Amino acid sequence: MGELTILDSSTPYKTYGYTFRTLISIILFMTIISSKLHSQLQIARYDTHPMHWGRFWARALIDRNLIWCPIWNTGKISDCHLSPDQQMRWPGSQGRNYLKVGIFYVGALVTDMSTFQNKIIKETWSGKKFAILNISSFWVQPYRNHLISSDRLHQQMWQPIPGFFNDGKYGWIWGIDEDVNGDGELSPAEDINFNGKHDLNLDPPESIIRSMAISTDRRTWPEYWPGGSYIGDDRPYFDRPPRTTTPGLRNGRWNGEYRAAPIADQETLYWMDDHENDYANDWKSTPEYYWPMKKDDGTPDTTPWADGGIAGAGIEVEARTYAWYHPLAEDLLVSLYRIRNYSDYVLNHVVTGMWADPNIGSSVDNVADFIVAEYDPSGAGGRLEFDILYQWQKYPEQISGYRKIGTFAFAFLESPGIAYNGIDDDKDGMTDETMDNGLDDDGDWVPFADTGLDRLVPGDPQYKGPDLDGTEGNGTWDTEDDNLNGALDP
Repeated sequence: MGELTILDSSTPYKTYGYTFRTLISIILFMTIISSKLHSQLQIARYDTHPMHWGRFWARALIDRNLIWCPIWNTGKISDCHLSPDQQMRWPGSQGRNYLKVGIFYVGALVTDMSTFQNKIIKETWSGKKFAILNISSFWVQPYRNHLISSDRLHQQMWQPIPGFFNDGKYGWIWGIDEDVNGDGELSPAEDINFNGKHDLNLDPPESIIRSMAISTDRRTWPEYWPGGSYIGDDRPYFDRPPRTTTPGLRNGRWNGEYRAAPIADQETLYWMDDHENDYANDWKSTPEYYWPMKKDDGTPDTTPWADGGIAGAGIEVEARTYAWYHPLAEDLLVSLYRIRNYSDYVLNHVVTGMWADPNIGSSVDNVADFIVAEYDPSGAGGRLEFDILYQWQKYPEQISGYRKIGTFAFAFLESPGIAYNGIDDDKDGMTDETMDNGLDDDGDWVPFADTGLDRLVPGDPQYKGPDLDGTEGNGTWDTEDDNLNGALDP
């Protein structure tokens, strides 16, 4: 189990654009579907409540390197609760299980607002503080009250934001137009389903459970990526409930992190939020009320969830997972989580982490040993004494007939600190580091240059003169679109 404490105290997200709060990366070293879950998803599919997004649950399968791993668009990695055969495996799908489940979570410390119902909230106020914890699981049976609302109408957990995958012909989203280059003709390379026809909307791949968007299968991509979901997008932010109906610069292309193309051999993408998590207002014998949004008059927006209100802490997460088949990276996955506070309040105390339940080798005699990384209060050694957790089978030689079992490891790769406290929070030599201050903190930005098609300018050893096609020094940004996103990136 790994955990990292981060403070989130910057200005709340208000307008279109990227105002990311926290970045965590993790490394994980390294079909049978239950009828019960299948029935739950089928029922959810026809739920038309505009704010109940349980019907958008979807699953992808990472299978391009030696790690075989299901991923859900609710912050969940691996799948022991679906079936014992759906856990993270290594090497490959025929390997051993190594992770039962990994669940990304965010917790926020907030103040009880019950005394401010129908009153304007002061900038600072006293009151009882309590934590809102956002987590996900398919443990949605009635007796698991911490994830099911008291009226049994929704789950108080992360829910996927719709619009980020092909939901099928009768869903909100549907799939991309095969004519990606927009020339009105279907080239052989564009005929994704090999039917010889120009399909205006692709049907998703057939499966019991819908697939969330994955870079290796265009059939899983949405018709239009939601507005404001990438840098350079000039469409309005998707808001709630989101429904983008116009194409953007990345129409028909993969919505990558830095460009309109994948950066890994396989990538998944989804967004989720906590708007249904009204647990604090619902279950406790003495409820502690918190509403993350304000009305126009400055009073708390106490609209119930069922009537379109926003619950939880007002947090949304962009989640990506990457896999490479290069020999140096074939045994790991990298997951990235960007957390945005879209509420109307500053969240001064936020904790993020990953709850992980390894299952080394799947043995009934699984006696695991491990190393625990502890916080270094002196700060001399960084935030943690060391930055990776290991777990392994302690006595593999005592298990008759078993092959050697590998090691499971978990690490936080990066997590920016606080942008105003004057402290180098992550001990990387940069003080007041932030992802969205518009500054080149580590000095690695390369400015735009009107290089032309050959990418050579006066001073380069290979430079022989201006490009013959006139693209160099023409004052126009044309052939220099390195990331192919159709926008002039600073």
